[in-house]
Amino acid sequence: MTQSTGTIDRSAAPTHRCFSPESARFAPSLEAGVRTVEIPAGKSRLKGTLAWPCHPSGFVVLVRGRGGERSNFQSARLGFALRADGLGTLLLDHPTDLPVHGREDRVRELLDATEWLARQPEASGLPLGYLGIRSGATVALLAAAESARVGAVVVCGPPSMSGERLAGVRAPTLLVVAEPDHEYFRLRFPGSERLGGSRWVTALPGGDPRWESTATLAAAGRYAAQWFVRYLILEPAWRSR
Repeated sequence: MTQSTGTIDRSAAPTHRCFSPESARFAPSLEAGVRTVEIPAGKSRLKGTLAWPCHPSGFVVLVRGRGGERSNFQSARLGFALRADGLGTLLLDHPTDLPVHGREDRVRELLDATEWLARQPEASGLPLGYLGIRSGATVALLAAAESARVGAVVVCGPPSMSGERLAGVRAPTLLVVAEPDHEYFRLRFPGSERLGGSRWVTALPGGDPRWESTATLAAAGRYAAQWFVRYLILEPAWRSR
């Protein structure tokens, strides 16, 4: 049950039994919980789905693009890949009133959702990242440029923004594009070298710029999970020694 404060009723969510952290390493995709949430964002409330495996090591906010059922399929496949590697996910529903919810509105809502997530008991003290899908890629990058909480970013599909605005993104960023988009990305976004943190561009083989095939999404999910595990968990742990 959703509370008026934006918190969630832990007793209402379907859960599976979590064993020790040691046993969770051998079955990281076992979901400890999944629930629908509502998040205060200015004068509105965002709807989304919070899901996490046993003993999550971090959380990633998935920012979906337009596309209805296609977008739902993309988000579900990528979210599953992240949870299989021990990361929790917050999937925000795409607003239905697109003329009212422009890009800057979505950026502000994403920032509000990030602050909300950081206060939740499931994510307390854990590193946070963004995964933007298609039109959500630009929103994720713009928000990452404004949030000090975001430790890593992955975008699937070429973003639509200037190199100057890319310069504000300090978090390590992985740009995953379909092979047909790779040359377009190289020509259209020469400013990607201005990204402040570590960066990498990966072109997935095959002709699937609409991100509709299971194989494309499976490959993108593997790359995304590896990036988040490295930059949200492993490198911060190594630096703290």
